[in-house]
Amino acid sequence: MPLENETQIPHTDDEMDLMDLALILSENLKTLLIFPLIGILCAGGFLFLQTQKPATFTSQTALSVESLNPAHLRAEVLVSAINTGDALGDLNSTAGTVTATLGRADRLVQLSATASSAEAAHALNLAALEKIYAFTTPTGPEPSRLHQVLSNERSRLLEIQKLITQTAPTITTSAEDVRAYGELLEIASKREFAIAKIEHQLSGISPSNLVLAPTYPSPIYPSPKRLLVLIAGLVGGGVIALILIFGRHAMSKLHDDEKQVIKLQKIKTNMGFKK
Repeated sequence: MPLENETQIPHTDDEMDLMDLALILSENLKTLLIFPLIGILCAGGFLFLQTQKPATFTSQTALSVESLNPAHLRAEVLVSAINTGDALGDLNSTAGTVTATLGRADRLVQLSATASSAEAAHALNLAALEKIYAFTTPTGPEPSRLHQVLSNERSRLLEIQKLITQTAPTITTSAEDVRAYGELLEIASKREFAIAKIEHQLSGISPSNLVLAPTYPSPIYPSPKRLLVLIAGLVGGGVIALILIFGRHAMSKLHDDEKQVIKLQKIKTNMGFKK
C-alpha cells in the first residue's frame, strides 16, 4: 500500500526530454539539412575567391648591425624606424611594402619587401637598403667628433706599434720583458678593433653588413586550410539552423500560453512597437 504522506512530483508541459528534442528536430529536418549545406557552399565560395587572388612576391634580406654599437644604430631602433617609415620615406607607398623583424637568437635585422612581381620585389629590397644606408650615415656634429676620435686612436696605435718594433724580444730577453711585449700586442689589437668600429660608425650600415643579399622570390599564393574552412562552414550552418529551429519552437510555445502572451504584449508596448 502506498504511504499517505508520499508526495508526487507534478509533471508540467514545459518540461522537455530527449524524445521532445528528437521530435522537434524531425519536424524541422529540412532546415537542419539545408543550412549546413548553405554553410558549406559559402565556405566553398570563400575558398574559390582566395584562389583568384594574384600571387605576391617577397624578397628577403638580412643585416647585422649589432657590431656597430652606436646608439642610433641599435637593432631595435632600426627595426622600428623601418616599420614606421622613418628610414624609408615614401618608398612603401610607391612600390610595395617593406617590413622588418629582429631575430631573437641571431639578432639579425630581416627585411621583407613585397611586390607584385619578383623583379619589383627585388628592386624594392635594393631601394630599401639604399635608403637604410643613407638613414644610418651620421649627420650633424657626429661625423666631426668621430673623425677626431679616429685620429686619436690612430696616433695611439702608431705609438704602440713603434714600441712593439723597439722592444721586439730576442734570445736574451727576460720573461718580464716578454710578458710586457705580449701586453703591447694585446693593446695594439684592441686599438685596431676600436678603429675598425669607429670607421663602421662613420659609414653607417653598408653592404659589408649584409648577411643575406636581396633574394629573387618565388610566387606566394593564398593557401587557406580547405578542410578547416569547410568544417567551419558546416558547423556554422548547423548552429544557425538549431537557433532558428528552437527559436521558432519557443515562439510557438510562447503564443500558446496566455500569461506569456500578455507579458510579450507588454514588452512590445514598452519598446514602442505597435500591437
